[in-house]
This record gives sequence, C-alpha cells and structure tokens, in this order.
Amino acid sequence: MTLLSLLIAMALERVLLPSRNWQISTYISPYFNLLQHWPNSRSWFGETWGLLLIAAIPTAITWLLLQWIEGALFGLLSLAFSVAVILLSMGCLTAREQYKKFLRAACRGDEEACFLVAKALDDNYCTTNKPESELDASIPEHKALEEGVGQTLTWVNYRYYIAVMIWLIVFGVEGVVFYACLRTVMDLMVARSTEAPADEPQDVSVTSAQQLMVWLDFIPVRVASLGLTLVGNFSQAMPVWLESLLNGADSPKAHLVRVSLAAETISDPD
Repeated sequence: MTLLSLLIAMALERVLLPSRNWQISTYISPYFNLLQHWPNSRSWFGETWGLLLIAAIPTAITWLLLQWIEGALFGLLSLAFSVAVILLSMGCLTAREQYKKFLRAACRGDEEACFLVAKALDDNYCTTNKPESELDASIPEHKALEEGVGQTLTWVNYRYYIAVMIWLIVFGVEGVVFYACLRTVMDLMVARSTEAPADEPQDVSVTSAQQLMVWLDFIPVRVASLGLTLVGNFSQAMPVWLESLLNGADSPKAHLVRVSLAAETISDPD
C-alpha cells in the first residue's frame, strides 16, 4: 500500500497544475498562527520538546483518521487519504515559481534579474546562517550564480521529495506528516525572523528549530547522498561521502552539496 500510494502521488504531482491548495504550508500556517497567539503554547517554539509536540498533534490526528477509515471501501479510502497526504507534503510551489523566473531572466540575458531570483532562492531555502552556495568563493561570479541555483535546487528536491519518500518508507504516512509539519513550521519561523529589523538578534526559537531539523535530516540526507554517489561519479563521490558520513559539523545542505558536486564531476579520458 505504501509503495502504491507513493507511485500514485508522484504521478499526480507531475500532471496536476501547481496549486497552493495542494501545499501543506497552506494548512499548517493557520495552525502555526493559532499556537503563536495562544499563551499556553507560545513557549513551545523555543524548546525542542515543544516543537516535537507541535508536529505530534497533526501526526496523531492523521493516525486516528487512518485507524477510523481503515478497510473502508475495500481500502480505497485509506489509499486516497494516503495519496492526498503525500501530495500535500511533496513539491514546493514557491521554489518552482522562482526557478521559472530565473529561467525566463536567463533567456532574456538579464543578469541582474537572475541574481535577484537566485538570491531569493538561497535566502528562502538556506537553513543555516551561512549559505552553502558560497562553498568556493574563488569561482567567477556568474559561475557562482549558476552553481548556487543548482545547489539550492538540489536541496529543495531533497527536502520536498527524497526526505518525504524516506520518512514514508520508514514511518508510514504519519511519519510524512511529522516531518512535513516540522519542515513547514521551521520555514514559517525563518520567514518571520527575516521580516524582523536587521539589528534585532535572531530569535532563539529559530535556532532551536534549525538544530532540530539538522538532527532529523542527519541520516536521511546521507541516504540521499549515497544514492547520488551510486548513480554519479562513484570514485570521486564515495571518498567525500565517507569523509562526511559522521561529520556533525556540516549542515545537511552542505553535506548534500559537497557529495552532489563530487558525483557530477566527469573525469577527463586519457
């Protein structure tokens, strides 16, 4: 059932027109705002246990719904519900729209527009204080721009597709809801913090959410990077993968970027 749900969801995600109604953030945002304005739950955002509790509530509701509809209509209702949850958790409409803007600007030869869109992409989907798109500051600016967009899209594909698949396979639909909820809450917190005055220190709750996501992504991102190693330049990527396998200093995005860059390296034929 899990594999069938995933295959149907991926097929539908490819053919359906992008819509904010099929983004989990559309439904998590009101929940986020409610908890932010409720005095008893406001402190949850600054603690790891609180963030886990925030994600556990939708997860528990999902589990109860699955138990309630189990076996209904010969299992078709459970299948449809699972597919809907996976569809909501997959895909990122904002990143897709920004990438289309980048391609249109590149076709026009508008370097300034390309830079602005690339910066917006990096700001929106960089989960650490230092953008990993600056791994090598010695490369030319236009080359850095292209690589920065590619690295950000690699990270987006991991967060919105590969990570969802891994959590689905290991923990089922409930695991997908748990991960997607935490991912969305962190994005909302980061977006809110960027709107604060520049001289204002970073909210401790944002740091807590980022650190929690680092640990949640620690194993899945290494599984994903192993896949890149196997399908890419194995001899170049495997040493990089092994070197950073247990390295907790690198963020998940930095690890994925380093391995992906090594995996796409093409050796010169002798």
